[in-house]
Amino acid sequence: MVPELRKRHRLIWQIGSVVILIGFVGAIVVLPQPVTQTKLFRKIDLPLPRILDTQESEELTINLRGDSTTGTQLEFIIKKPLEQPVAKLYWQYSFIGVLGSKGIQRFPVSGARLAKAPYFLQIVNPFEKTGIQKFNFNP
Repeated sequence: MVPELRKRHRLIWQIGSVVILIGFVGAIVVLPQPVTQTKLFRKIDLPLPRILDTQESEELTINLRGDSTTGTQLEFIIKKPLEQPVAKLYWQYSFIGVLGSKGIQRFPVSGARLAKAPYFLQIVNPFEKTGIQKFNFNP
């Protein structure tokens, strides 16, 4: 290699090594930060003492629980997994929550939604927007 060519070759490698170093540092800077979950498990509310009405189906037992001091609560006991992984719950045509695929879940029902009986509960498939099951409560 001629001295002039050797000099250029050394200069190109020196500049290239600095550029690669800056590229590595830049790549490390733009890496996403790890995601931390603060709440892994959902807290299940304690059941209210008195059962006002009960409705049952093949997959579910639904209890309308009440207490004169704390209000009213819907309790879902899932006997066997639902066909859908998630289902939306509508109480008196108002959205109250999302029902999971297994376990016991409780949802508080406000006084405005308990204005007059009979009460209507609808479980809806959120993907197809179709009703899965409908229940009427007469406490």
